[in-house]
Amino acid sequence: MSALSNTHAASILNYSLRSGTYYLALFLTDPTAAATGTEVSGGGYARKIIAFDAPTLVSGKQQVVNSADIDFGEITADVGTVSYWGVYDASSGGNLLWFGAFSRSKNVLNGDAITISAGAIVCNLS
Repeated sequence: MSALSNTHAASILNYSLRSGTYYLALFLTDPTAAATGTEVSGGGYARKIIAFDAPTLVSGKQQVVNSADIDFGEITADVGTVSYWGVYDASSGGNLLWFGAFSRSKNVLNGDAITISAGAIVCNLS
């Protein structure tokens, strides 16, 4: 059995999520490792820049979390139930780098505002 050292895991997270500009996308269905999920569209939705804090060791895993609230603003259409998130290397198209599920889904209706709290997006390596 092999494993990453804490130092190497932190360096991978730094390179993967803290060395450029990254964008948070919202999904209605699981993005999966193959990037096959259904991303929110319409209603003024657009991916937003996401920044991460330095890696920390939590329960034996190196992790990073988003460092600030991410405000998607008021959505101007019913877009569906947002249950998943993904981190991309581009504001549209691009490559899915990390993905996960929100702890709670939200049915987003016309006039709803979406804000993702600081610390809500967690990416970790063991």
